[in-house]
Amino acid sequence: MEWEEAYRYAVRLLAIRARSSEELQERLQRKGCGAEMAAEVVERLRAQGYVDDVAFARQWVEERCSARPSGVKRLWSELSRLGVPREVIASAVEEVLADPEGELALARRAVEQRWRRYQGLAPEERSRRVAGFLLRRGFTWETVEALLKELNPDEPESPVSTHEKILPKGNRSLT
Repeated sequence: MEWEEAYRYAVRLLAIRARSSEELQERLQRKGCGAEMAAEVVERLRAQGYVDDVAFARQWVEERCSARPSGVKRLWSELSRLGVPREVIASAVEEVLADPEGELALARRAVEQRWRRYQGLAPEERSRRVAGFLLRRGFTWETVEALLKELNPDEPESPVSTHEKILPKGNRSLT
């Protein structure tokens, strides 16, 4: 693959959606571009302002939080998989979720429709399903527990007994 062809391919990929520099390099290499040439193309695009890992991470977190609310764990996982450096991820997540209740507010938004759908279920089953949903979305157990207490104020449960009731027997480890 020649340099101009690699550059045009990278621009086409960026026209579809923003990408991290590592993700773009990986795609170029999969297309048959050498590692050195891929790095040069990405560096040229970075110099031109088309590739910016900080802006990409911030945009990714904002879009995830507005379109499909996810917890910090999932955001970290997705951005890591896309090759965004750890310090950039930390900055983007911290900036977007600066509010102390940020993750709790996201969890509330994520569970709104589910909560109404589960109204006919027994409280224990409803809580179990909501907790599973939120944990799969990458919310921490602390956030899930706080939201369940908020949604079920009449159920005086200790965190351990809630944890024991909600998580399936084979999945009771929170680490």
